[in-house]
Amino acid sequence: MKINQILNSLIYGDAIGNEALVIRKLLRNNGYESDIYVNEVSKNLVNEVKYFSEFYKDNSDLIIYHYGGSDKVYEDLVKIDIKKVLIYHNITPYKYFIKYDKPTADETKKSYENLSYLAKIFNFAIAVSNYNKNELINSGFKNIEVIPILIDFEKYNIPDNNIMYKDDYVNLLYVGRISPSKKIEDLLMLFRYYNYYNKKSRLIIVGDYGTSVPSRIYHYMLMKLIRDTCIKNVYFTGKISFESLIRYYKLADIFITMSAHEGFCVPLLESMYFGIPVIANNICAIPETLGGAG
Repeated sequence: MKINQILNSLIYGDAIGNEALVIRKLLRNNGYESDIYVNEVSKNLVNEVKYFSEFYKDNSDLIIYHYGGSDKVYEDLVKIDIKKVLIYHNITPYKYFIKYDKPTADETKKSYENLSYLAKIFNFAIAVSNYNKNELINSGFKNIEVIPILIDFEKYNIPDNNIMYKDDYVNLLYVGRISPSKKIEDLLMLFRYYNYYNKKSRLIIVGDYGTSVPSRIYHYMLMKLIRDTCIKNVYFTGKISFESLIRYYKLADIFITMSAHEGFCVPLLESMYFGIPVIANNICAIPETLGGAG
């Protein structure tokens, strides 16, 4: 039996792409033929995928489609007459993008509206959280199972003796997209207050801010806020390697996020894996992901 996965892009470090790789590994280890088809891929992952343009040459028995919004695959995929399973990774509400980029806001709004159509053509759906399951129910999906994002934590066990900072500062860490829904401005103001009382503290913000228009504009506004309010000891890393990410987790004393919308939030699990205390808003899927921890 051949079970193939489809997603628009496999980007290095992205949670959805990482899960697709884990699922393929599990399928192959259990005797299934399985490949991943994409439109876009990071250079260092080219050998892990096939391009969607080749998909029609393949005889799939089942398709697993990772959906987090409309993409270049969407219109072609809905026409394929093969049994389909949708994995829903959530869609950021469009209201968070209106201020920064209207085309992105419009596309995001359409992405959510498309769920109602997808409910009619997919045989089964997987939600990575109960929060996401409720969104699928509201969109008309019937057959839904909740399966949290699969993470291969073995790869996190990287021996590394490199010490990033040799001091006694308290290191607060945020990991995630630099996106308006993450409310990083709230995080900055919270740190400003904390740093006033503890000068030996730093805030490290790990995440890509150069890929999308909203992220670039949002990052510019965050830097302006830092300058205008004279916040010290804040460091934006930009996009980093997986090895560097592990170093930051090992360095951190506290993981903190003020995000206003999460369908799962993988960095919460990563932080707990490294034994880092977590501070987060009690909203959306965050309490479910933490499972009473934090």
